[in-house]
Amino acid sequence: MSLPVGLGTMTVNGRPLWDSKTYTAAQKAKAKRWMVCQRIDDGSSDSFLTYPPVPTAGMVLAVAQQQLVLPTPEVRTSPPRNGAIQLVGVPVWFWVTNAQPAATTATVPGLSVTLNATPQTTHVKVSGGTGKAATENASFDCIGGGTPYVEGRDAAWSASDCAHAFDWNGTFTVEVTVDWALTWTATNGQAGTLPAVPRTTTFTLTIQQAQAVAD
Repeated sequence: MSLPVGLGTMTVNGRPLWDSKTYTAAQKAKAKRWMVCQRIDDGSSDSFLTYPPVPTAGMVLAVAQQQLVLPTPEVRTSPPRNGAIQLVGVPVWFWVTNAQPAATTATVPGLSVTLNATPQTTHVKVSGGTGKAATENASFDCIGGGTPYVEGRDAAWSASDCAHAFDWNGTFTVEVTVDWALTWTATNGQAGTLPAVPRTTTFTLTIQQAQAVAD
């Protein structure tokens, strides 16, 4: 059995050669705890200080990752999916209301790491339905989380890259995913990026076929 480097070697069969180390007050202040080694044969012992690991940017970044909370997308539609009628051929607008940049900072003595999250592309996937409606599979990307629909807006300005006109009636599943880009910077000059983190919301839309009314 061996002691840590600098404290000598303890042997089980035979007398040990101890290093009686004298610690300064500064060393004791930085130490995490005292450790004691005891001989099996005669019970004699010696003690030494252990030190916590020096925190690295990666260690502090891991704490920042635990602190960061990214929301699942809150999605609105026009026509509204709750209470309004969705019709075949009428474009349904989608937009995310809670995709704003976020940041958090983790700090230990002498080092801080800031983790920034920025929403990037929003992906919309439409699937489901029965019969002919089962062919209604579409996916598209929306820049900036989609454009909110403003009632009464001039038709020339009323356009969205985050809309879909259904060809069939039925109940469809809509999956909306926001990809978050992660970057970090540390006060020691280090910086980097992390893999994007997706957050997804799923809901259903019931599309109806408009019926002509004859006199």
